[in-house]
Amino acid sequence: MDNIAKEESNIYLRNQLFVALTRSRGWVNLSGIGNYPFYQEIAEVVKNKDSFTFTYYPPQREIGVSDLCELIERYAKGSRNFQNIDLSNADLAGLNLQNANLIGANLTGANLSNASLDGIKLIAADLTNANLSCASLKKAKLIGANLTGANLEKANLIDADLTDVDLTDAKLTFTNPQLT
Repeated sequence: MDNIAKEESNIYLRNQLFVALTRSRGWVNLSGIGNYPFYQEIAEVVKNKDSFTFTYYPPQREIGVSDLCELIERYAKGSRNFQNIDLSNADLAGLNLQNANLIGANLTGANLSNASLDGIKLIAADLTNANLSCASLKKAKLIGANLTGANLEKANLIDADLTDVDLTDAKLTFTNPQLT
């Protein structure tokens, strides 16, 4: 009992004790050393004989959900509106974000290589130093986006709206003759 009492919030150990007690066919001997609040809890169970009540309060923990995890989960459930999301330095390589709304998003330094971004709205988004190599941006709206230092090598920009886009120091190779 003292091993369980030392870690009385360990649900795995408590479960082992519960299984041992409920599977016994006759007598059960309990022993332990030390002075723990857990022993009082066991004494109450023994005192009440055939019934007992316990309340389990799981330990509270903070679950941090990154914007990237939230985006992936919500996109999978059909949501497409992610305005002003912060995905700076996120690894989005190969991700499918077709028709997503990332207006005003921070994608500084993000890796979007090989991503499927057809129809995406990146209006006024910050894509400084982002890697968009081999990404598909067909019919994407990049109006006013900052692509300073971005890698757009072999990106498919067919019918993309690049109005007022800052392409300073961007790496570009065009396979679409309409964009030359």
